[in-house]
Amino acid sequence: MLLFYTHAKSKFEHTSVVVGQYLKMWLLSSSEV
Repeated sequence: MLLFYTHAKSKFEHTSVVVGQYLKMWLLSSSEV
């Protein structure tokens, strides 16, 4: 159970990082236009 929690937590953190970088890129590209 604990192993599943830590795996889900790391997966969620990885997704947050990817989404954050995508949003940052989108904001930069939209501000250039």
